[in-house]
Amino acid sequence: MTNQIHWRRYLIIILVTILVLLIVENRQKQFESKEVPVFDFDKEAVTFFQIQSATDTVGFIREDTLWVFQEPDTGKVDQERVEQFLETIVNLTRGSFIASNPDFYSEYNLTDEKAYYVIFQGGDKILGKIFVGYSASSQVKDNIRYPEDPHVYQVNLKLTRFLNPSASYWRE
Repeated sequence: MTNQIHWRRYLIIILVTILVLLIVENRQKQFESKEVPVFDFDKEAVTFFQIQSATDTVGFIREDTLWVFQEPDTGKVDQERVEQFLETIVNLTRGSFIASNPDFYSEYNLTDEKAYYVIFQGGDKILGKIFVGYSASSQVKDNIRYPEDPHVYQVNLKLTRFLNPSASYWRE
């Protein structure tokens, strides 16, 4: 009889341990960073996009199958560079937010003076807008925020290297 009581104690201890481990594992999952797309549109839906910094702006309009500069810029657009940029944008992902206080936007280079402002349109519909700031703390990631969202996110690549508001960068 006493031997049977000892086995019951051990069984109860094992069940309680398994239950505690399951609870701890479930709690840890809620703190895991999930990668989600920055935008939810297809690159073929984009008919206009604009990159703006504090000093320069460049805009592109798709006419049939070719990209052209928005007035007053002139010249021939490097179609491959634009397509690579759009491919990068639609595959861009972000993790959980890293800040949410607007007082710290300057630390993430997301102020009007430091950030790039990028807007994408499909016809008359705005597909997406973001502010992009250079991340000094990471060699492979940059910071973004959406205009309507106070949170700051890190994206999975150095996006600022693709953002040049000078028309000469985008010419053939």
